[in-house]
Amino acid sequence: MKKILIVLLAAAMVLTMAACTVSGDTEETTQEAIGSAPETTVPEETTGVETEPETQPDATAGTQPGYGEILELYYEALSRRWNEEDLLSRSLSPLCASCYDGEPLKNVGYALLDLNGDGAEELIIGAISGDAYVEEMVFDLYTLEDGKPVQVFAGQERNSLYLCAEEAGGYLLANQASVDAGHRAWYYDILDGSDLKVVQGILYDDTAEGGPWFMTYDTDWDTANDTPTDEDTALSITDSYLSCRMQPAYTPFESYK
Repeated sequence: MKKILIVLLAAAMVLTMAACTVSGDTEETTQEAIGSAPETTVPEETTGVETEPETQPDATAGTQPGYGEILELYYEALSRRWNEEDLLSRSLSPLCASCYDGEPLKNVGYALLDLNGDGAEELIIGAISGDAYVEEMVFDLYTLEDGKPVQVFAGQERNSLYLCAEEAGGYLLANQASVDAGHRAWYYDILDGSDLKVVQGILYDDTAEGGPWFMTYDTDWDTANDTPTDEDTALSITDSYLSCRMQPAYTPFESYK
């Protein structure tokens, strides 16, 4: 019996040692596996590092997208002092040439305003400073259609435009036009799409029957469908609009680039 017990104890000890050996090997193998795993590297900080090719700054930053081509054209015209013929050939107002005395890029500016309350901004180009003739005058007016600029108005020697104070969520535009001393008109408009729509107007025609003063709501210069009025009424209307003219907060073209 004693021999049998000794044999059994010896066998148990052998099994125990074998188990410990397997456990130790397994732990060692696990540690080796962990130790052999590839290290995870943290990418270096990329703050301030260019990840894309460098691009030139947008010259129209802060402006309504779509007017960049017009602003570039005006900047070139003012920088090179294009004459009236050159301005007209590119559909720009020749009136800006009256601001060439001194520094044209300082004297002419641009502004963005939502003139009719539709949420889209129009581009206004006009005089910041100059002689009395161009004071507060708008040279060119553009709006966007399908993302592209459309010229609404281009000032001419006998056809000028002025911005009037904001009213009822939009702005009025005062348009003065003449054929000669005996044929003059004062139109007060709102922007309707890409057109100026007359909301009130005064027409002077010293050759018209029942004239010379008329109330008008169109621009056809035909007094047959206009309403005769007296001089005092006509002048009181034109004077009231004269007093509300305003100059938008223009950005001078010298700040464009």
